[in-house]
Amino acid sequence: MPHFAAWAAAGGPGEDEAIIVYVRDRVFAASPTCLERGLLPGVSLHRARMLFPRARFLPRDVPAEHVYAEHLLDRLYRLTPQIARCQAPWLRGFWVVLQGFAPTALQAILPEWHAQGGSASLQPHALLAALYAPPGQLYTLATPAAFFQAAPVQRLAEVGISPRTLELLRWVGVRTLADLRRLTRQQLQAQFGVEGERLFAWLHPSQQRLRVPAYTLRSVTAEQALEWTPQAAPELQAGLLRLIQAASARIPAGTAPTWIRLTVTQQGGTTVERTRMLKPPAAGSAALPGPAQYLLAQALAALPAAAPVTQLALTVGGLGPAVPVQESLFSRRPPWQAVGSHLARRFPHRLFRPTRTTTAPFLPEEEFALAALAE
Repeated sequence: MPHFAAWAAAGGPGEDEAIIVYVRDRVFAASPTCLERGLLPGVSLHRARMLFPRARFLPRDVPAEHVYAEHLLDRLYRLTPQIARCQAPWLRGFWVVLQGFAPTALQAILPEWHAQGGSASLQPHALLAALYAPPGQLYTLATPAAFFQAAPVQRLAEVGISPRTLELLRWVGVRTLADLRRLTRQQLQAQFGVEGERLFAWLHPSQQRLRVPAYTLRSVTAEQALEWTPQAAPELQAGLLRLIQAASARIPAGTAPTWIRLTVTQQGGTTVERTRMLKPPAAGSAALPGPAQYLLAQALAALPAAAPVTQLALTVGGLGPAVPVQESLFSRRPPWQAVGSHLARRFPHRLFRPTRTTTAPFLPEEEFALAALAE
């Protein structure tokens, strides 16, 4: 997903919305609408504003990217547990390696995310197939030789190959991956260094197939099929509270979620999802009702028709060590009765407590007065 940073910064925008994410004064990512019109990452922010004056310009939101990355991994976990995210520094966007999945199931969700997929027997070939695949489609690399012959090398800029390297390749007549594949490891390494080694590894991968490890799910989902036909949000509050209680009971001790997602299904199969982050130290089960009710109101407003709701699903994810809050620190302090007499002897007539003087003060500071603690 080359547009993943833009998708996360705007909270999952639609395909037709122009979103441009920047870091300092350079474009970092953009929505599919802008990418299809020729916008490339690395372009100056000033030039991007001239080319796309009506686009939404947002700073990169790294916490939101972590939340939506777990959301996507949670969705992919339904296809196969063998999932690993590729987080190499030269890869832009969101890259995931899957193994043991049904191609038809993956193809069904790629258009929803406007993502590109590649399938091959070797992981480096699958990466290249996904890079050159059309948005929303899964490209199966059956004949690598024909694929290399038709793939231009300029697309390698999206996986971190520098413009200088691509320019030098163009000067020596290297136009496609097939031309690049004729160069030896020694030639690529001598001319391009680390990038040359990376190019050779992609085009001449080891024939040993790597096994993708199982992904550890960091989310808990609670679902409920409604037996009545509610017509408004207040009628769904009871079902939502039961989901919160069921999800909170399944959260492991000592952990807390960092994001929450609510899925509302209408009669007829229409589904709407809404996600929200939970900021620490409020990232605990006690803080779930407020965000969950907010997501319910958002989801009901986004439903296309007034058909009754038939199912609710609540997912709390990003489970990690619970962040201690100040309230838990006070419980470990000794009670006042144990230290009050000692402080009164050490500081006689120096301890005071606020006492309410009136319930309707003329000035706010007249509502309380300091009285000696011994009184």
